[in-house]
Order: sequence, then structure tokens, then C-alpha cells
Amino acid sequence: MAGSLTELSKTVFQEIYADIPETRGIIVASHDGLPLVSDIKGGTSADKLAALMATTISMGRRIMPSLSLGEVSEFTITSSEGRLFIYLIGTSAALCIITPKSVNIGMVFLRATESAKKLSSAVG
Repeated sequence: MAGSLTELSKTVFQEIYADIPETRGIIVASHDGLPLVSDIKGGTSADKLAALMATTISMGRRIMPSLSLGEVSEFTITSSEGRLFIYLIGTSAALCIITPKSVNIGMVFLRATESAKKLSSAVG
């Protein structure tokens, strides 16, 4: 499975960078906080980002149902310098895309949604 995820991720990451060239990093991580595949620019640790993704997913899974808003499927976090997009891939992994704040959010949504669907075949 890891080999197929690595190969598929390479293609998916290239598609994301082609459509969103200002992307600063991409990671696929397990919901347990383990990085599976990553390409992160600027020295950010894949291990640290994967762990933070797991925390975010865990919080979202508690918050949304408690508000009767259903199951969480994606997160967008915006700061003064950038945006972090997390899209769940099935029940065991997530795709994270790091961008500057000025990114075209519609393009990220389109590409991330398509990418998560493609990657779901490799993560189960």
C-alpha cells in the first residue's frame, strides 16, 4: 500500500503545484498523526505538522457533532500570513495544503477535493 500511495501522491502533488503554484507544502498524514507522504517547503517538520493535523481532526470530530452539524470533512485555518487546508481522506488519513493568504480559495477547494478522492484508493 505504501508504494502505491507514494506513487499516487507524487502525481497528485504535481497537479496541485501546477494549479496552485504558490503552494508552500503538501502532506498526507494518518489521523493518528503519522506523516505518510510530504513535500513541505521552508523547513516545517512533517512530523510536527502531522501531529497538529491529528489534533485538529480530533477536535473537529468532537465539536461538529456536539453542535448537531454532522461529521467534519474539511478544515480551513487562516492566519495573518497564510492558510492551512485539511481534507479528510476516508476514515484514516488527511490531505493538508499550506498556502499564502492570497491564494484562490476556490481553486484550492476544487483541487483538494479531487485530490482527496484520488488518494482515497491508496489509503483505504
